[in-house]
Amino acid sequence: SASMQFIFFVNILRILFPTFIIFCIFFNQHSFATGLQKSILPVPRPIFFESFKPKLFETILNEKKLEADIGFILYDIEDSKILEAINPSKQYPLASITKLVTALYAMEILGSGHVFTTTIEAIGEESGGILDGNLILRGGSDPTLSNDDLVILVDNLWDNGLRKVGGKFIVDSSDAIYHGEIDSDQPEYLSYNPSISGLNLNFNRVLFEWETVNGLYSFKFQARSAINNFDVSTTDVNFSKSKHKFKDNNYNGKNDTWFFDHSFLEKAKKRWLPVRNPDNYAAELFWIIADKKGIELPKPEIRHYPNKGKVLAKAESEPLFNNIQLMLKYSNNLLSEIVGLSATKKFSGDKKEIKASANIMGSWLENKIGNYQGNFSDHSGLGVGSMMSSHELIRFLKNPEWHASTINLMQNFKIKKTQSSTLKSYTNFIKAKTGTLNYVSNTAGYIETKSGRKLLFVILGSNLEQRNRLNKRDRDNPPEAKIWNKKIRLLQLDLIESWALRYN
Repeated sequence: SASMQFIFFVNILRILFPTFIIFCIFFNQHSFATGLQKSILPVPRPIFFESFKPKLFETILNEKKLEADIGFILYDIEDSKILEAINPSKQYPLASITKLVTALYAMEILGSGHVFTTTIEAIGEESGGILDGNLILRGGSDPTLSNDDLVILVDNLWDNGLRKVGGKFIVDSSDAIYHGEIDSDQPEYLSYNPSISGLNLNFNRVLFEWETVNGLYSFKFQARSAINNFDVSTTDVNFSKSKHKFKDNNYNGKNDTWFFDHSFLEKAKKRWLPVRNPDNYAAELFWIIADKKGIELPKPEIRHYPNKGKVLAKAESEPLFNNIQLMLKYSNNLLSEIVGLSATKKFSGDKKEIKASANIMGSWLENKIGNYQGNFSDHSGLGVGSMMSSHELIRFLKNPEWHASTINLMQNFKIKKTQSSTLKSYTNFIKAKTGTLNYVSNTAGYIETKSGRKLLFVILGSNLEQRNRLNKRDRDNPPEAKIWNKKIRLLQLDLIESWALRYN
């Protein structure tokens, strides 16, 4: 009967199954032990073997369901050969990878110990605490100047006996050419697209906070630094009925004026706003701090004042190398533009606008790595006009002059994927610099495997068609771009994992 046949079949399985298990264990131990003896690549235990197999790039791309144009290179440093490459000669937007070039450009031209200096100078004679002449606040393009530095400058003036200025208080920011913003394609209200000047305070931004009391809005604008915070009046806000959340207006007047609608205020309670008139901003804050200290100053005049005076006080930045580390760690755009512009000023002997300075940096790079088809439109990568190919970037990164410097300057690669055991098992370290814009995501850096193999990699990815569809006002962290960028970051991690395993 059918039931008897079923029972017979079950009994046969009960007899044969243990034998089958023993045979599988013996076979697996024998085959994988042999594999370990023959291969320099550590072979994972059998149960995990399938999940650790290196994936082909096409498989990874299809799994992510990602519409992206991607170019990459994996390069063996010791053997001086390319191990893998896709679209190696195609040009891609660099985004913040640009900052690596800017870093080495600035350190070579200015020197790693270069400091930026802000001075307080006096023209005239001082007697009884009164300066019979002019006091000059002269900017030296310090990208890290803060309220705390201004407080120290004022304290030094007080300690030296100054109580009143009988002439004029002049603010001179002519050390660098003024730029109202870095990239005109970005929304005007983004704090990471600040103005640039020879006098930059608190990264040229203010904290805008608001609250409602009985249905009425209360606004507050504050200049923030590590220790000393001050309310400022150089920023105005008005309501707008237009669809634009913010709109720039009156950049060259007394104040920055921003317009926004009620719907925006319902989404948050504060945000950083860029300062578009950095001279007014720094002048007001210095005047406020001096007044609080008891030093009487006339209202500031903002203009170029070529005559050098006696230096009464000065504030110096950290050495350039420290600022470069800060620039790369936080991917700070103002720092990048200032150090790039300052290097070009020394290199060419004259001040330049951002685009002209970036072109000079490109010429400098070409002298280092040979002919290339890339382009630089700025020093920070905020604009999509800064472009290079993965092959050109590999030639840049493998330059023996910079090899040690770039490794030291890069951050440890952040592993955000939950299944990161491959990188932990097969690498000693991964150092990388990333670059991200809407529909642009790049990673470049170094891999040292457990076996000591040293690899360079560059992964460049973008979808410029999707990016170009974004209206300017919609480029403030659009949801669709966030999803795209998250997918491509996971793809980059998959590629790096497969390389770590395959080339260990």
